[in-house]
Amino acid sequence: KLGTELAGKIKEIEENDFFTNRACFTNSQRKCGEITSCILQTLMLLTEYPYKNFGANEVLKFAEHFNENPDFKQVEYCKELFDQLFSILPYSEEIDKQLKKIHIPMLIMNLDALGALDEDNEITEDQYKDFLKRWFDVLNETSGYMDFCGSGSTSKSKVEGRVYAMDRELRA
Repeated sequence: KLGTELAGKIKEIEENDFFTNRACFTNSQRKCGEITSCILQTLMLLTEYPYKNFGANEVLKFAEHFNENPDFKQVEYCKELFDQLFSILPYSEEIDKQLKKIHIPMLIMNLDALGALDEDNEITEDQYKDFLKRWFDVLNETSGYMDFCGSGSTSKSKVEGRVYAMDRELRA
């Protein structure tokens, strides 16, 4: 559905250090294309694609749409965000266990929001690292974020709820 050129660019993101060294995907998930799906879900958010949910059929529709309307700058930007997340994310086995498909697009959207926020507030890299550490230690539990996980987590309202909860905590 992506076409050869776009699939190659997505493969480059899959080979990113974040996915090879940090993200929590089983071998079975990797073989079934769950990393590709995660990247496409991230691009759905970054490109403001009018998705109905984060389910497999909707991801395939997006892949077809994106193949017909490729935005290689957006793909490159997505790759840069994953590189940045890898370099900025505090190392911890406990954090790595939480780097699952359901949370990864939200982390990237939060990092994207940081760019807009940073222009106004000048959040330093160290401050953002501290935020991420607090996020994984307590904020994801106390912010209401987890209310948007679990059953029905691919619904648009739950996806948007996760993005909003994390963004709200960053701005707090």
